[in-house]
Amino acid sequence: MLRDGLRLLVALLVVTAGVGAVATTAGAQTAQDAPTAATTGASTDAAQNDDCTFPVTLEDAKGTEVTIEERPESVVALQPSAAQTMWAIGAEAQVTGMPVSRYTDYLDGSEDKTDISQNDGVSISAETVVSLEADLLLAPNSTPDETIAQFRDVGMTVYEFREAESVEDIYEKTNRTGRLTGNCEGAAEAVAEMRTEIEVVQEAVSGEEPETVYYQMGGGYTAGADTFINHVIELGGGENIAVAANVTGYAQLSGEVIAEQNPEWVLVNEEMGLQETEALANTTALREDQIIEVNANYLNQPGPRVVVPISEIAQAIHPEAYEEANVSVRGEAEAEAEAEAGGNDSDGTTADDANDSGGESDNDGQPGMGVAPAVAALVGTLALLTRRRD
Repeated sequence: MLRDGLRLLVALLVVTAGVGAVATTAGAQTAQDAPTAATTGASTDAAQNDDCTFPVTLEDAKGTEVTIEERPESVVALQPSAAQTMWAIGAEAQVTGMPVSRYTDYLDGSEDKTDISQNDGVSISAETVVSLEADLLLAPNSTPDETIAQFRDVGMTVYEFREAESVEDIYEKTNRTGRLTGNCEGAAEAVAEMRTEIEVVQEAVSGEEPETVYYQMGGGYTAGADTFINHVIELGGGENIAVAANVTGYAQLSGEVIAEQNPEWVLVNEEMGLQETEALANTTALREDQIIEVNANYLNQPGPRVVVPISEIAQAIHPEAYEEANVSVRGEAEAEAEAEAGGNDSDGTTADDANDSGGESDNDGQPGMGVAPAVAALVGTLALLTRRRD
């Protein structure tokens, strides 16, 4: 239906905004970096910014030195992932403006914030943002350069993040957001929770045979190599069939290829559900009812909640190994916390807070088309789908 086509288009735009550029199917295999180990580096997190005082000057993704004179009282999150991060570090009270839509409605209290979106639900209303007179604007990499320049031209403080290509990058983005907004302790706690869950997943999938996964985005689209979603699938113990089929970026995968690859699992947006096709009918995934439903906002937005779909993938593919790892890793973490607390009580001191903020500015640059050409291509795709419907 046309409505489904519109929903697909907007969903693809959000993926483009949150994760990076959209690419077409490539003729040759693109080498995929191995997943970044997420169980090391907590001490590095803590060491990066251990005072969280102001003023502070930090370099953003484009090399701009951004100076913040005092802890910002009002912050505008220009994209959903930035809003998600602010909630994760306990800084939602500082947020005065953000996209208020189905892409952020999972954030408690988001409906009370000023919506900075235009009528399309994706583009930024510069006029609304300027009217808020916020102390700081958080700009993920998808924010157009001309929009950032427009805000800076009127004297607004904007920090642009680079593109997140791994979970490690999200740790860095979370820490940096904490440093920018004066919430280093909250950021440290959020990152620690993420690291623990990723450690559980990595222990669970270690030594296990990966099982093949097809990510069904709708309209035949999927995520291939050089995408954050592929990284998520691999971290969860899956092997992306799109990568095996030489797909790079976000592209359409033919029914013939899907049938040939015969995925053992299908990953779908829990809101849209499985779209049954002839190509999937005889796959192992459908024969054995091996469908993994995840929250698309958590999966597509490079923010702290991405650990949820990673965990859900691992639990589905390797349930017993995950359960064992969960008990083991969390048991060790609790024991360490108790030991630390006991040590603190004995001498009357407390451990230093892991006030961190990754030394990165999260978000900027992945192979493939730029956002504007990608949008044009997707609009063309939607038009074609509409004509076929008629």
